[in-house]
Amino acid sequence: MHIKNIIKKIYKHFKPLKYYKGCEDLPIGNFHKILETNNFSYLVRGWDKYKEIEVDLDLCIKLWKFIYNQYCKLSEDNEALLYYATYSELVYLQTRYYVVSKLLEVMIHGTATDNKEVLALFIKALAKWDYNVDPEKNIEDEISRLLGELRFSTNKIGLLESELENFDIEEEEKTSFIAQVVRAELALNKNNIDIDTTSVLKWIEMMNELKRINEYRRAS
Repeated sequence: MHIKNIIKKIYKHFKPLKYYKGCEDLPIGNFHKILETNNFSYLVRGWDKYKEIEVDLDLCIKLWKFIYNQYCKLSEDNEALLYYATYSELVYLQTRYYVVSKLLEVMIHGTATDNKEVLALFIKALAKWDYNVDPEKNIEDEISRLLGELRFSTNKIGLLESELENFDIEEEEKTSFIAQVVRAELALNKNNIDIDTTSVLKWIEMMNELKRINEYRRAS
């Protein structure tokens, strides 16, 4: 019995991950989280969001491309989706710029580089934002290199800001995802739309219904 329990625990730890396959089963909340964060862990069924997992990156890229294209075809709202994706990327880059600049500022003016353990924590924190430090190289040179990369990232931020200004979509479509959920709940008389269980396909149908309601009200 003891051996069986051990085997069960081993299987539970190493059992293969199951992925969402399309708009029919992927929750709309997960869909928007991937747009916002590029974290493909949201494609994994039953993922505990408080735990880090190792996904099959090649498979996830293929799945996400399929799901994204499927969404565009089903919703016929490529412009709004592209706006939201651009907006999400901009927010991410702006947040990354702020966090990384603060980390580097502390490393430059503080004593972080004098303590190996503290330095390791800063290196780990920077890596989470895709700013990687080579611990084998001179730390001052590495900080200088990262500062250059950080300055260069402002070009991308500026381009995204310009792109957002050029989008030709209605103001109501420029709201955040949560604001869209609240608006849908009010307009469709739904007490609570569970974004963790409502599929992307069902969400699209709800948005289509919301558009029909708005068009009817405008025509009245």
